[in-house]
Amino acid sequence: MTYKELKQKVEELGLSCRFYDFGTTIDLVVDDGFVATFYKWRTDDANIRLKVTVNIDKIHRLLELCCEMARTPIRERGDTK
Repeated sequence: MTYKELKQKVEELGLSCRFYDFGTTIDLVVDDGFVATFYKWRTDDANIRLKVTVNIDKIHRLLELCCEMARTPIRERGDTK
């Protein structure tokens, strides 16, 4: 999955992505309750923090997206711009 695809799929859920200019992390923020950080220099690695108050259906879909992104080799993820 590319960063562009991730952003599109997150927006389809009515949520948003933040891509930082310094180029080390990408955060998904949902109602101050879900944050997933992907490291551009490591694959198969992400930090995920949840609040149980977030809609469970969205959590399941976001976790699927996070797993797909973490499995994508860094060179295949594209640019965050």
